[in-house]
Amino acid sequence: MKIQRLGELKTALGECPVWFRQQLWLLDCRAGLILALDPDTGALLEQHEAPAPLGSFAFNQDGSIILSLKEQIAALNLGKLRILADIDCSHPHLRLNDGISLPDGSFLTGTMHIFREPGEAPLGGCIGWIPICNCTSSTPG
Repeated sequence: MKIQRLGELKTALGECPVWFRQQLWLLDCRAGLILALDPDTGALLEQHEAPAPLGSFAFNQDGSIILSLKEQIAALNLGKLRILADIDCSHPHLRLNDGISLPDGSFLTGTMHIFREPGEAPLGGCIGWIPICNCTSSTPG
């Protein structure tokens, strides 16, 4: 098996690849970019901006993109960002990270506590469901 680069796109921290509507979507988490690529050529087809750092994303059936921001879950639609929820803990080294859309349409995300001091208890964990979302499953196809 040979691993091959798709196109010439370079990211500061490329994560969360998702196949959606015949495009390959991903985040540049450090740059605050949501990107869509042509799966055959790697050409950039769409680019959306949101406050960095980004943790994860899912597509909502209303056309918006649900995002894990540093300490908030938000919906991005037509360039406008709407905050849906804030986490109940603020810390310079805590941020939302991985997330997933669930079969019932909700969005689940978790926190990541980085740069902990020796012996410092972690603040991270699964932070909750957003039942107001109606996310689309990001399964292949």
